[in-house]
Amino acid sequence: MQQITVDILEEAEEIREEEIGELVKAQDELVEEIKQEYDSFEEVPEVDQQAYDSLEAQITEARGVVKKLESIAEEYDGSEFVIEELSTGALASIQDDVSEKSFDYDVERGEISGGTPKQGYGMVETLRHSVVKQPHNAPTTKDARGRDVIDPGGYPHQLGIFLFEKINNINTTGEVELGNSSLRDRMTT
Repeated sequence: MQQITVDILEEAEEIREEEIGELVKAQDELVEEIKQEYDSFEEVPEVDQQAYDSLEAQITEARGVVKKLESIAEEYDGSEFVIEELSTGALASIQDDVSEKSFDYDVERGEISGGTPKQGYGMVETLRHSVVKQPHNAPTTKDARGRDVIDPGGYPHQLGIFLFEKINNINTTGEVELGNSSLRDRMTT
């Protein structure tokens, strides 16, 4: 199975330079368009204000991710995580485990009752099967034999989500950058 190294400091820098840079540029262009079209803030339509606020929220969120990834790398005294592509059997096993723990089966009635798939549990199990190496100060737990093993359930939530997205990409697209496009980009090219 394919393995990739995810360096969260490199990822943070990429987010800072590319994602935040593109968002700030889009926000600056929006402000310039608004300034050219309207004489005062009071004239600006709600849709333009919402577009500005949306970009601001995305910038703030991206900056928060950068800050969190950097603080995690410092706390863990390292920034590299090695993740492995999952086999069909491993993915099926995780899905079966999630289903089994999400629904109750009444043996006497032969009925399934209970809730919704426990996606949080599925995410942690996916991380548990995929993360094969982590910084030495990252969370561990003891297995049945008393050995230290990786404990992704102890990761900060943003790190868990971040790595889960990387794992999902490697399992669905083979780590290919599929890219995004915006209406603005499409209209100017």
